[in-house]
Amino acid sequence: MIGEAPELLAVAGSLYDAALDPALWVPALRQVARSLDVWGMTLLVVDAAGREVLFRAAYNEPPDAPPLGSPRRGAPEAPLSAGAALPRLSAVWRHTIQRRWPEEAGEAPCRLVIQLWLPPPEDSAARADGVPASQAEVLARWRTVEPHLRRAVQISRRLRDLEHRSLLADTVDALSCGMFLLDAAGQVRHRNPAAEAHLARGDGLLVTSGGVLTGQRRSDRSALSGLLARAVAWPAAAGSMALARPRTPHPYILHAVPLGVKRGPTPHGRPAAALLVSDSDLGAAVPRADLRRLFGLTEREAALAAGIVQGQRLNAVADQLGLSVRTARNYLQAVFRKTGTRRQGELIALANACTLCRLP
Repeated sequence: MIGEAPELLAVAGSLYDAALDPALWVPALRQVARSLDVWGMTLLVVDAAGREVLFRAAYNEPPDAPPLGSPRRGAPEAPLSAGAALPRLSAVWRHTIQRRWPEEAGEAPCRLVIQLWLPPPEDSAARADGVPASQAEVLARWRTVEPHLRRAVQISRRLRDLEHRSLLADTVDALSCGMFLLDAAGQVRHRNPAAEAHLARGDGLLVTSGGVLTGQRRSDRSALSGLLARAVAWPAAAGSMALARPRTPHPYILHAVPLGVKRGPTPHGRPAAALLVSDSDLGAAVPRADLRRLFGLTEREAALAAGIVQGQRLNAVADQLGLSVRTARNYLQAVFRKTGTRRQGELIALANACTLCRLP
């Protein structure tokens, strides 16, 4: 029974184990429920408006459990979950505890909802707060374990959030187009290798010492600032612009895409928008291996296609590959046939589309 130090340590240990391994939540709640001498437990973290469940774990929740709200007496008799060594319930009394969640500043407001499924009260006597007198001892014991449970849920959610962020970062890094993730203040929170390469060129884009993305040319800074401000604001708006580059006549094409527009304002520090940077320079490298794997091109065909996509004339590519112009034309026709294109402009557009993601 919770209240004794060894029992409390065992229960707290099971909760923190569940925080690290979500598969252990049901056994942990089983241990808590049996220590408290209650039928079962349900945990939910819901958004501030109660429209979305962000986290859920339950043990022996009655199959006809009522929706969130005030406690309900007299639930119909129903068996509990399979494998539970408990009798049927002739009545269920639910005590719901709600806490604002999390308490830390800078995170989205949520509610932690804890439901204790208590044994049916033996009599109708109740205290001023509506808790049956026979259940007062259960709730007193509950106050001992509640801080550990709240902390375990918090740890579990943060670990899951870190996992999701890591997955997002891996996905973003696989893109061949540059991508910057910006928070609600417009600061860069992540940039993939392609975005790093754009910055390293010093050809149109830079990040200030305050972490804000801006343009090198003063004439472009106001337009870029407005584009990003609209993308991270609430309500947000997508947009695009061409950004001039001092070292080449071909501009960057920028696309600002708001993130999470259906969930309301983004908490501080979280990505609020993505800025995609497309390089319109015809000299951009095209991976030959991708062309071979995607379209079944031979080595010579892929090399010729890559040269064409980089803006070279057919004669120049033929000279580089040691081919006659007639043979190069035959290779080009084979490339058109295999890629489903009919002219060089279509081939260039198709090849550029293939460079969006890196193939392993």
